[in-house]
Amino acid sequence: MKKMFLLFHLLSSVIIFAQAGSLDTTFNPENGPNTSVRSVVLQPDNKILIGGYFTDYNGIPRGGIARLNENGSLDSNFNPISGAINEGFFGTVYTIVLQSDKKILIGGEFVSYDGISRNGIARLNENGTIDTSFDPGTGFKDYGIVYTMVIQPDQKILVGGYFKSYNGIAKNYIVRLNPDGTVDNSFNIGTGADSAVSAIALQSDGKIVIGGSFLLFNETSKTRMVRLNQDGSIDTSFEVGTGANDSISCIVVQNDGKILIGGQLTSYNGFTRNRIARLNQDGTIDNTFTNQNTLGSDNHIESIVMQPNGKILVGGYLTKYDGINVNSISRLKTDGSLDQTFSTGTGVEDYDVNGIVLQKDAKIVIGGGFSSYNGVTRNRIARLFLEDDLSVENINKRIFFYPNPVENVLNINTGNFAIKKITIYDVNGKVIMSPKTFKNINVNHLLKGNYILTVETDKEIKSFKFIKK
Repeated sequence: MKKMFLLFHLLSSVIIFAQAGSLDTTFNPENGPNTSVRSVVLQPDNKILIGGYFTDYNGIPRGGIARLNENGSLDSNFNPISGAINEGFFGTVYTIVLQSDKKILIGGEFVSYDGISRNGIARLNENGTIDTSFDPGTGFKDYGIVYTMVIQPDQKILVGGYFKSYNGIAKNYIVRLNPDGTVDNSFNIGTGADSAVSAIALQSDGKIVIGGSFLLFNETSKTRMVRLNQDGSIDTSFEVGTGANDSISCIVVQNDGKILIGGQLTSYNGFTRNRIARLNQDGTIDNTFTNQNTLGSDNHIESIVMQPNGKILVGGYLTKYDGINVNSISRLKTDGSLDQTFSTGTGVEDYDVNGIVLQKDAKIVIGGGFSSYNGVTRNRIARLFLEDDLSVENINKRIFFYPNPVENVLNINTGNFAIKKITIYDVNGKVIMSPKTFKNINVNHLLKGNYILTVETDKEIKSFKFIKK
């Protein structure tokens, strides 16, 4: 009876302060999507929308789009019939955008959704069925791929991709739509871009920053990046010079107006910047943000997410950053240097991370082409801890441990606390270990399973759950 009381007390007081970057094993997608995830979006109710090239999720048919519950299981209330289809086979959903009325815009490479003609773009109801009140007509033609979408405060929709027309109207690689899916003729881009637009970001003043693989915009030299006024004209106060030497895949506007860009670039306006750069508000390079990347020729960045504390999450296909081995998901400090407190272990190893979304509980969900994370099976989707960003406190004011799950050595960061005792219990409340060392505990001899770790300080007792693999 005493053992059961102790176990209840321990489990009810569990606070998991895992190492930032470690896997959250409470998020379990089981078999997950059967092929690559391209986009991840968090709903206000914390359910998760994913888009990509997959045809099922955990064995249940889902054509390019699915919605997950908070624990990673499939939300059966979101149930497309056939989903996105492309010329007889499953299509790809590259981008998902939530509207304020809970409807869902999807863009990608497909010709129909649930058997209804939709070329490259569709709007869905909250349950995943098609919203027929949004009518794109013949949609995107001449290649017809949508890579990126942004909803303006007035609910108009900016769309970028690899296309030359929309509903029979010439629109080269970018267009703005009214909320009903018709073309907004007040957005005048002239001849538009001469190649794909793969990233769009909206500034607080309504100006629009776009990036991609284009060299010209409205017959003006704008190498892979340009800023537009609200009416679609070029903003001449934003000068990129020679621009990026390779394609731009993602753009994020910081709260201070500076602009982060990522992609395949290795220089910007003559300055060496491997795969990521930060620009001032006028388009010039920000020299306070630098990196010494030594990346492979096939490395690229596909996703950038700003944390509230200014740190920067980056995903893509990355092998090294600042000369340090990384595995496709990393975190940077505000100056562009690698944040080594974000520890991914072996990460996703030789696969890409295409989408990152930040949850309110200081966790992130990542999606891509991977099949494991730090040695644990996770097919194309996983959730990670961001423990050290739970508040603005200094990390030395907290106790946390890593890795979790653990195979050999459990590392404990004791911060500024004076540790009096550490005890490890099994799930029945039996004492398994009372280690004498408080920093690095060898648990190699433990059987696989769940354990409780208690840390007694001069002020309190903290309890943590960990998994021995």
